[in-house]
Amino acid sequence: MKKIASMVKNRGHKHEVLFNNIFGNPDANLSYTKNKPDCLITSAYHKDELKSLSPTGHDVSLKAGNTWQIHLGEIQELTDFAFWNKTLERRAPAPGLRPITRGGHGVSWDSQKNALRSNGFWAKYFRKGDLLCYYDKACNWTFFNMDQVISFIIEFGTWRMIQASGRIKGDFFNTSGVLLQGIITYEYRSESHKRTFVLGAHGGVGESANGLRLFKLLQEKIPSSTFSTKTQTYIHSHP
Repeated sequence: MKKIASMVKNRGHKHEVLFNNIFGNPDANLSYTKNKPDCLITSAYHKDELKSLSPTGHDVSLKAGNTWQIHLGEIQELTDFAFWNKTLERRAPAPGLRPITRGGHGVSWDSQKNALRSNGFWAKYFRKGDLLCYYDKACNWTFFNMDQVISFIIEFGTWRMIQASGRIKGDFFNTSGVLLQGIITYEYRSESHKRTFVLGAHGGVGESANGLRLFKLLQEKIPSSTFSTKTQTYIHSHP
């Protein structure tokens, strides 16, 4: 598991190097701090193309692949970590079902929902830059204004808790009115090398992968600008 996690992290750093070669300074030092932007746009051409999304800010939070990790670690607004560990147990939710590791959050459901509906919460745990950029397998770089991303999550997210596991799920309607369940998940990772919480768009495979589903939702709902490395041109979208 540690080897897999290391491979994912290294792949992310390769994307940052590739980003810097196109949009920024190829010699820039990578950010290894989760609270700092991943990249910075320095190219005058790209700044001009993206000014409708962010006129002055050019810090970037970079995502790629099917899994978006928003935050790994304790989130005090959602869980009293000491209380969780104190109440932690592993038991089957019903006879014949697989045992689940579960503790008590020690935070009321109303308080948890209020946090998930607040700008301050997402600014603290998600806003690593002025822009959010998603890199896909077709070598496209799609940019969103990060504040608009956060506003989308707050306005359209519907939150529920799975009592058996303590997981919190965020559901969203797409433009066709279809409810897409479990796009964002907050859950405890009981693996020996983690034993902490993760918040993100993870789980699912292929077209049902939640990182990809969140990306498509954002494209449907808010303005974006996509740069193709194949054509060296931008496509600007304004839903």
